[in-house]
Amino acid sequence: MGKLRAAEKIAQCLDDCLVEIRYLANAYERRVLAVQREPDRDTALDRLLGLRRELIERFGGGP
Repeated sequence: MGKLRAAEKIAQCLDDCLVEIRYLANAYERRVLAVQREPDRDTALDRLLGLRRELIERFGGGP
């Protein structure tokens, strides 16, 4: 019975992670679309680089 409970808890944690990942992916997708609509190229580039820095800080990694 303990293994079943542990498996259920792991499944719930994974489900919670997927929900958060979907939320973040949608939020960043909206931000990228907003950058693409930016009429000023320099402003768009600054925003895109800011988004890139934020993603690196939040999730690690780099170029």
